Amino acid sequence: MLQTSTSWDKAINANARTNDISVQFQFSPEGANENAVISVNNSAEISDLEQVKDGIWDTSTRYTTLERNFWLLDGGMEIPPAVIDYSEKEIGYWSKAIADETGTFATANKPAVSIVLDNVYDLVGMTIKFNDLYNEFATDFQILFINIRNQVVARKTVTENKDNFAVVDLAAQGVKQIKIVINKFCLPFRRCRMLEIFTGEVKLFTSKEIISFEFNGNVSIFESAFDCPNFSLTVDNSRGDYDVLNPQGVFAYLSEKMKFSAKIGTLTEAGMEWLSLGDFYLYDIPTSQQQETATFNCKPKIGLTDDVVYVASDNELTTVQHICETIFGLADISMNDVIIPASVATKTVNNYAGDNVALTDAFMQIAIAAGCFWKIHRKGTYEMIPVSTLFENSVYDIDYDNSFSKSAITRQNITSVSTTANYFKTYSWNDGYQNWTSETITETTPTDNGGNMKISSAFVRFGQDATALAKLALAYYSQHPLTFQTECRGDPAVECGDIVTVETDYGKFKAILTEQKISFDDSRFLTTTMAGRG
Repeated sequence: MLQTSTSWDKAINANARTNDISVQFQFSPEGANENAVISVNNSAEISDLEQVKDGIWDTSTRYTTLERNFWLLDGGMEIPPAVIDYSEKEIGYWSKAIADETGTFATANKPAVSIVLDNVYDLVGMTIKFNDLYNEFATDFQILFINIRNQVVARKTVTENKDNFAVVDLAAQGVKQIKIVINKFCLPFRRCRMLEIFTGEVKLFTSKEIISFEFNGNVSIFESAFDCPNFSLTVDNSRGDYDVLNPQGVFAYLSEKMKFSAKIGTLTEAGMEWLSLGDFYLYDIPTSQQQETATFNCKPKIGLTDDVVYVASDNELTTVQHICETIFGLADISMNDVIIPASVATKTVNNYAGDNVALTDAFMQIAIAAGCFWKIHRKGTYEMIPVSTLFENSVYDIDYDNSFSKSAITRQNITSVSTTANYFKTYSWNDGYQNWTSETITETTPTDNGGNMKISSAFVRFGQDATALAKLALAYYSQHPLTFQTECRGDPAVECGDIVTVETDYGKFKAILTEQKISFDDSRFLTTTMAGRG
């Protein structure tokens, strides 16, 4: 469950509540921003140019300098230390040049930012976030799109800008380089400060444009097929911006893996508080007309690897850690975003998983072999959680007060679990050869009067590991036979993989939340459907 404030908890559980939603759409091709090389003509020592493209749009530290009328003696400003920990402080770019008494930068010292892209891209728009903590911004500036032949293919001069979050409409194909030149600042005797520069247009969809929004989260335990979390966003398209037939629209610039970040808000005593639903990426480009509305379907990064194949380096035994490094490397996901318990990481498994195994299948099967399941956190991390550690602490009550009706409860008696174990078998004839084969190990309870569950993972080696996995699965299914489904008001802070308490007429029981659908429509009514096992 995501951490929330006391005011959020009070408001989300009140008899009447007000919710809102916003989705930030980063309209830029994959890699155009992340792989760009940024340089400037003049820069203060405090600057960190890498932060200008790190996707962090906010800062919490107000450092002071001796710029005129800048150091407010209100206790809210800090003197920069000799050494700044940039992993903790978001600074961005500060120009060395200082504007004159009218806010104008001298021609020879105009702050100029050059962005060299790693490839040529078709771009729509440019977004600049100036430092809002100081309530300052450039009023006049120029943006140039330049092709690989060093020719200017699009130019935009902005005057009388009054926003520290500046979104500039500008479109061009085959862009290799971008230049931003600052002519004038909103205040005299100030440096130019840019917190973030984005090579594309950042579009913010609010509840005014959003027709409907549906977020589907899930976790899969002992299931080798990947059911990817996703969300679907439908917005007003009466202007035809995303209509495939509109020659003046931006449909031609849409591409897969464009980033969407969704937030749900709750009105509290302190105002509207926002909770992130995470970063997702466009995977479905519409092919038919979207006239009055436009729909975007998005998944997390691991869900974009349907056409990627898991490839093993050899058929020897290896560790869970090594398999995960291979899988996430192929998915272009940093292992810094992957959490594996130390006791699990060193577990021995097969390296080979068969030919032409989909990466998402390998992703699911390695968790099974480790006796775990994957929890994809809203913050973008992937955590492998041992099944044996479940049901220790519950974080949310699904009671009659917040449910629209009583939960639908079913009982599933599983008294037998079959596990497929995989290995290479060596044959002695014909000079000897190996063949990839499998055998089935079955564990049952003393009273075999229920159903059988089949567990399959190519990474499970033959022997004690397969037997241990079958016993683990049997314990999970036999000790937690109840499944539930309910429609309730819900709390967006609750994540799949969390433990919840379900109320019935005969008491309460703990269950793991395996499915969650959060829906929001233009009536501003937020509902949640939950399902799980306990």
